[in-house]
Amino acid sequence: MKKLLSLTIASLLIISPVAVVSAQQHGDKNPMSMGMMDEGKMENMQQHMSKMNTLLEEVKSETDPEKRQELLHKHAQSMEDMMTMMRGDNKGMGHSMGKNNMDKMDKMKKSKAMPPEQNMEMMEERLMMMQQMMEQVMGHTVEESKMVHEHKK
Repeated sequence: MKKLLSLTIASLLIISPVAVVSAQQHGDKNPMSMGMMDEGKMENMQQHMSKMNTLLEEVKSETDPEKRQELLHKHAQSMEDMMTMMRGDNKGMGHSMGKNNMDKMDKMKKSKAMPPEQNMEMMEERLMMMQQMMEQVMGHTVEESKMVHEHKK
């Protein structure tokens, strides 16, 4: 489990700067770029992240095993909700996106075009949010493992 988590974090740290440089070099040619994310959605995700932090802190301070387990479950649900929010308009598009959907994306992008500087800023915010999400996953894993070790005693 630790190896998988370490590998995931290392991959994200390596890929993130490459993705930013690539996006900067290719401008808005990528239909999956941040042009789809507006500031309202970003603000909603920041608020949700704050709630997740609060929940994780509650988990850390809870001493009753049943309440702790319930809080962990709520935190896991909150992380799942956050991932859904982060997928946003791209949900389900993946690599199998057909030409018809690509045309729709192009039309949407043209109507929501933003300056490259703003696009980069939003991409940086999104990468930061991904880092925060990884911290949440790590914190959740640590708290879950504490429960497993307590039960073995």
